Amino acid sequence: MIKTKRLIFRPIEEADLEIIRDWRFSENIYKYFPDNEPVNMSCQKKWFENTVCNIKENKFFIVAKLDDNNPIGLTYLQKVDLKNGNAEFSFYLGDPKYYSKGYAVEMELVTLEYAFNYLNLHKVYAEVLEGGDRIISLHEKFNFKTVGTFKEQIYHEGRYIDLIRVEVLKNEFLEVAPKIKSICDKMKSSE
Repeated sequence: MIKTKRLIFRPIEEADLEIIRDWRFSENIYKYFPDNEPVNMSCQKKWFENTVCNIKENKFFIVAKLDDNNPIGLTYLQKVDLKNGNAEFSFYLGDPKYYSKGYAVEMELVTLEYAFNYLNLHKVYAEVLEGGDRIISLHEKFNFKTVGTFKEQIYHEGRYIDLIRVEVLKNEFLEVAPKIKSICDKMKSSE
């Protein structure tokens, strides 16, 4: 478990599966995922058993508010490759009421600190669907660079769209991490 002044990052439990499914297929989140087919709880449990419980390759965290332990989102590293020092990163805030309050910045900071300082990874990458400009902008604050665009890679909501890959090296992240951490430390613990 990882704690900040405002948040707790804890492993996903089976009891979290319903809220994760509800978040994942809410309109404000699913539009940013390549695979946005709805799933039932049986499929959600299989995802949990096959993906989340594969802790060698995947590191999933429920993010909850420290003051009331209320889950607000999910962050994760998957395809963790310790030999080559890289992993894919993603996250989402589950409820729009938590948008624009610095939680996304804090979630990204903690996940990248975990990736680079605890797992000792060399590179973290993310894939963002065309139209995810706010997500790319947030990643750029952490020194992510766009390294490629897969043209019309994903069939999404009735049309083919691009998939954009961004990545950051450990030393590039470490250049900006202290400044971002300072900003996060100054954020109030309540809205």
